[in-house]
Amino acid sequence: LPQSLTDRILDKLDPVDWARFAQVSRATNRITYRPNRWVYALRLIGAWNELKAREVVAYGTIFDAEIDSADFNDKSVPIPDLIDVDSPAPLPAVTHFSSDLIQIYDQVSHIPENARREFGAIYAVAKPLYDDAVIARSLADVVRRSKVYQLYNDPMQLAKALHILKKFSTIDKSSDDYNAHIEHLDAILELFENSCLAELETVLDVIDPKVPARMYIDVLVYFNGGSSAAELFARHASFSFEVLARPEVKSFIEDKKFHISHIKHYLDSEKALVVTKCILANSLFPTPLKVPQTVITNANERYLVSYFSELLEISKSQRETLPQLYLDSFSAIFGLFLDYCDSLASVKLEQNLAQIAYDQIVKVVVPSIPPFMHSIVDYMNLNCEGIIGEWDSAADTEQEAAESILLSNVSREKEKTDFLTSFKHVLMMPVTAISKASSSTPAASTNDLNGSTSRPQTPSMSTPDTSTGELPTTALEAQLAIMKTRLENIRSLFSIQLAMDLLTEARSSLERLKVFVSLKGDIGKLAQKNAERIFTSMLDFLGPRHVQKGFDKAIRHLDEYRAQATMSEVTSDTVSDPLTIFLELVNVGDLIQQLVDAFYEQELIAPRFVSKQDFLTQSIQEKRKFEQMLDESVATGLNKGIDVLIGTSERILIAEQLGSDYNPPVIDNSLLFIGGGTELGPTRAAQDVVQLLKKHLATLDGATEKSVLDVFKQEVGMQLFGLLCRHIKQQTISVAGAPIFMCDMNYFYAFVSSLRQRQLYDYFAALKTLGQLYLIDGEDSKEIGALVGDLNRFKGVFQAEELYEFAQRRADWPKVKREVEKVMYGLVECIIM
Repeated sequence: LPQSLTDRILDKLDPVDWARFAQVSRATNRITYRPNRWVYALRLIGAWNELKAREVVAYGTIFDAEIDSADFNDKSVPIPDLIDVDSPAPLPAVTHFSSDLIQIYDQVSHIPENARREFGAIYAVAKPLYDDAVIARSLADVVRRSKVYQLYNDPMQLAKALHILKKFSTIDKSSDDYNAHIEHLDAILELFENSCLAELETVLDVIDPKVPARMYIDVLVYFNGGSSAAELFARHASFSFEVLARPEVKSFIEDKKFHISHIKHYLDSEKALVVTKCILANSLFPTPLKVPQTVITNANERYLVSYFSELLEISKSQRETLPQLYLDSFSAIFGLFLDYCDSLASVKLEQNLAQIAYDQIVKVVVPSIPPFMHSIVDYMNLNCEGIIGEWDSAADTEQEAAESILLSNVSREKEKTDFLTSFKHVLMMPVTAISKASSSTPAASTNDLNGSTSRPQTPSMSTPDTSTGELPTTALEAQLAIMKTRLENIRSLFSIQLAMDLLTEARSSLERLKVFVSLKGDIGKLAQKNAERIFTSMLDFLGPRHVQKGFDKAIRHLDEYRAQATMSEVTSDTVSDPLTIFLELVNVGDLIQQLVDAFYEQELIAPRFVSKQDFLTQSIQEKRKFEQMLDESVATGLNKGIDVLIGTSERILIAEQLGSDYNPPVIDNSLLFIGGGTELGPTRAAQDVVQLLKKHLATLDGATEKSVLDVFKQEVGMQLFGLLCRHIKQQTISVAGAPIFMCDMNYFYAFVSSLRQRQLYDYFAALKTLGQLYLIDGEDSKEIGALVGDLNRFKGVFQAEELYEFAQRRADWPKVKREVEKVMYGLVECIIM
């Protein structure tokens, strides 16, 4: 027969039949006694370790075959035919085999040539014990009479012996009673396992179960992997939690208040017991069994999760009647249970107990979180609406009362007949009449947000002083008094206290969300999203509903006030008073912005509702809109004052700048400069403009913060620069008048330097350099073109097109135009030959 067919026949027989088959002939003897045949037999009974066999380097050829260690006990694996019968003599093997079943397994040399002899020795020891164990008898008789129980009293030794007999049973496959033998052997194994479990359950009740319990757990881990011992330990541990006194759910909310101190005490007790049981489990069981995880999972599911659900239901029952109690209690109880989970993080085990507990609790609360967060936002919006409405109502009432007092002494009949005339007089009279009657109020002091100095309170609306009994008696006087009152009340058109109230309301709402922001997954993202909703809603109330509304009203009052005077009547008195009062309002707005900035840093970034690096979030976009609104409102108000200053300056330049200033006549080969003299100096127009600006800017020093004043000065400087550019383009400047032009530009540059605004230096330095454009003689027209194209000399302030326009203001432009353009545009004259 082919050798492969013979091997398949032998696979169906047990090793005793192999020996008989070897006696048939020399050929069958040669086939049967091949070493790999007996290696296969040792694999079947679990006595061959492939890893140890590979360490035998001298005979490693057979071990190069890639045989998965999981298939060692698989009889269907083909036996590799890689060993020749005529191979050299084997390495020395054990000369004397032990009669102990456990020890003889350890004596296997894992050398293929010794496999038959070693199998025979194991068979001789194990076969009698196996036959005795599978004899049909009661389980009680097995314990009393079986040889294996008599030989091994130690539980671990007995477990190893029974485990070996179970593996050895695979060679009994040819027996007719094989299935009955296996069933009886399995019953013996189950009896042994149950006995160990019973002993383990007994020792777990002692004060210090670690030492005795460890012995039985090790036995069960060796015997069946330890799963039954793990289940027993977890079940026994869960019973320990029943002794804890759990507070009644109804006691959570009483007398419209919630109480969590007794619940916290209960959670602390449960946490201590959980930690104790988990640490004990971790010391007794191997890590792969994950017994601590099973312990905490069972304890939470049986006691904690249901209790947590009941507390949440009690909290949610207050949603309609007492929304604040619902929000506070829901957040508090969830935070309490999260603290319980976080406290488990201190237990350093392979399994993350805190994460296990967190997953169980979050699974219960997830359906209730979106409605809860939605209620937080709605409740804040409702409270903010009330705060804003109360402020607006009080402000309107106070203003109406003040105006009513001022009009109370005016004859109604006379008011009807003289109303139009009086109103016209109010609009057309000089503003100085009003400003002289008004008293200036020092600007509100500012302070840092840390409270190092007392924060300035938002001034209340001024009311007419009736203590002297002097009230207006005519409509004209009443209208003047009302306008004065409105002007003075600009500084109180919005309130720091109201801003603080809105921020406090938003902070309370964010506090309720803080317990959720640290959570991972959808819950954490939902908390971040609602935190941004709270912040943006607060800014909607604080910005458009309060601050912007106040600025708009202030700007209207400024327009009404400025309408009283014509442009020619603008003086320092008419500009400084309303502008100073408006800047006081700007101070308040700046303080509110600082409060918002501090709130954003402390209440959104610090708790990680938003990331400081993420500049695309909704909250940062809304914050920028709020800041932009403030900047635009401040700019609009300040522009009212700047328009007066620049408008007056323009009138001065138009009225006082003579055509001969920059294009002086030449008499007897001598130049006549300013005032008909021959000395250089700034023109009268330039001097008057600078004096006007200096006078008005001086009135603002100390009336506002330096940052606001700097912005104001910068805007004045930029508008002055634009005015001068427009003014230059309307002049005719000769080479002779260029020095005078340069004196004026130097004078303006010196004024701008006194403002200490570096952003303006380059612009006015460019104007100084512009004088060179007119100083170059017309004979050097190419130099003019080169200067127009040299943008670096003007520091990028002017483009070539603008410089070309300035060059057109030269008195000799028609003569130099052709040469200048040739240089600028690189034109070459065509010569017809």
